[in-house]
Parts: sequence; structure tokens; C-alpha cells
Amino acid sequence: MPELTFNEELHEYRVDGLVIPSVTQILQANGIIDLSMVKKAVLDRSSAFGKAAHKATELYDWNTLDINTLDENLIRPLEAWIQFCDDYGFEIIAIEHRGYSPKYRFAFTIDRVGLITKGK
Repeated sequence: MPELTFNEELHEYRVDGLVIPSVTQILQANGIIDLSMVKKAVLDRSSAFGKAAHKATELYDWNTLDINTLDENLIRPLEAWIQFCDDYGFEIIAIEHRGYSPKYRFAFTIDRVGLITKGK
């Protein structure tokens, strides 16, 4: 079984020590994702907000979020996540699951893996 590692700071995946591309990098290289027209300041601000909202939902799912310390701008995204889970009976199986395709040689992180047990 190959060893998959991830360097958060560089957003770099390695399999047995060799750098391999992520899904996002493959999509960007093929022009499917193109943010070149977006100003860097806007991208940086949006990225920081997205990471913070993502972390808030992750901590909530681990039952380790202290809601009293949450920035007020993150309340609505968190409430939307909670509502989604309630509306669809979303039962979490895995959080931040990292994986690797040996056939296609790319790596990925799935935010949540779960079951939808009901719907509206």
C-alpha cells in the first residue's frame, strides 16, 4: 500500500515521497478552473473566508467548536451546514478523508463522506 502524505502549507500531496497532482491542480492545468481574471486581493479574502467557514463546520462536526468564539460572519455558513444536515439526515462517515488514485495518479481530500437518510 503506497504511503500518502499531505503538506498543508504547500498544499502538496506525495505518494511514497513523489509529488503528485491534486484534483484542483489537474482542473486548473486543463482550463476547467480559471481564476486568472480575479484580483489577488479578492482571491485572498475569499480564500481566507472559505477556509475559516470550512474549519468552523469541521470543528462543529467533531463537536469541538466553541460557538462563542466564532466570528459573526461565520454564523450563517455554519447555520446553513447544520440545516443541510438536518434537512437531509446527513450522517457523517468520514471528515477530511484523503485519498489517492493509483490508476490515474492524483490525490484528493474529500470534505465529508456520508449518507443522506431523508430528503425534503
